[in-house]
Amino acid sequence: MAVGKFKVFISWSGQLSRNVAAVWQDLVRETFDSVQPFMSEENIGSGERGLAKIASELSGTSFGIIVVTQQNQNSPWLNYEAGALSKDVDDETVRVAPSLVDFERKNDVTGPLGQFQASLLNREGVESIVVEIAKVVGAEERAVKKRFANSWGQEYESRFMYAKTADVELPVTKRRSNDEILDEILTIVREMARSPLHTDGAALWAHLVPLSAGGTSSSGDVGKPKVQREILVLEPGDWVVHDKYGSGKVEEVSGEGSSQMSLIDFGQGGRVKLMHNHAPVEKAPF
Repeated sequence: MAVGKFKVFISWSGQLSRNVAAVWQDLVRETFDSVQPFMSEENIGSGERGLAKIASELSGTSFGIIVVTQQNQNSPWLNYEAGALSKDVDDETVRVAPSLVDFERKNDVTGPLGQFQASLLNREGVESIVVEIAKVVGAEERAVKKRFANSWGQEYESRFMYAKTADVELPVTKRRSNDEILDEILTIVREMARSPLHTDGAALWAHLVPLSAGGTSSSGDVGKPKVQREILVLEPGDWVVHDKYGSGKVEEVSGEGSSQMSLIDFGQGGRVKLMHNHAPVEKAPF
C-alpha cells in the first residue's frame, strides 16, 4: 500500500446516485482518519468527465463504492469504473462494493454489477461496507463500528434517507373544476349530437352533469357548494346564449324542472341536445 492516505473511489451516475455518493463521501471521511474518498463532481452520463483524471484515480485505488440505482445499473461508465477497480480481483486488498439505493433485494441487480457482493442502503448494508474498508486499511474494527454507530444515529441515517428522496419528482394531478368537466362533456355531446335526433348525448348528460349541481366551484372555493340558480324553463322557439356555442334557437324541449332537456340549433355550432339547467346557458335578451 502506498504511503499516505488510503483512497476510496466513489462511483455514481445520475442525480439520485450523486446525492447518495455525496453522503458516502462525508461518511467515509468522517469515519476514517487514514482514508481519502474521491468522488467526481461531473456526471458520468454528460460526457464531460475527465478520462485522464478518472484513470489516474482508479489506478491508485483499491476500494470502490459503486452507488447503484435501478436507472443507472446498466450505465456504461458505471460498469467501466467497476471493471477498472476489479482488474486485480485476485488481490485481497481490492474491493468493489455496490451500494444499492432503490432496490428491495440484493439479487435484483442486473448486468455486470451483479457479480459483486452488493449491499442495500440501510444500516446493515452501509455498516458492512464500512467494515470492509476497515479491513482493507487495517483499522480496528470494533472502534470503527462504534464510531459508525454514533454517526449513523446522529446524522447519516437521516442524510441517506433525504438523499434518496430529495430529487424524486412525484406526478402532480391537477383537480379539474366542474366548468372544465362540463366543457369537455359539451364537446363530446356536440360531436354526438351532429345527428339531429341522436339521444346518446342526452344519456351522457343525464349521467354526468349532476357533478355540477353540488360540487366545487372553479374559483378555488374547494368544498363550498355552488349556489343553485333559478330553474330555467325553455320552450320551442326561445332564443338562448351558450358560453361556448353562442346564440341558438330552441327546437325541442322534453322533461320537467331541472332535468329538462332541449335540442338547440346553434347555427355553425351545430345542433346540440343538453340539460340546459346544468349548462352555461341563459335566455337571450332579445
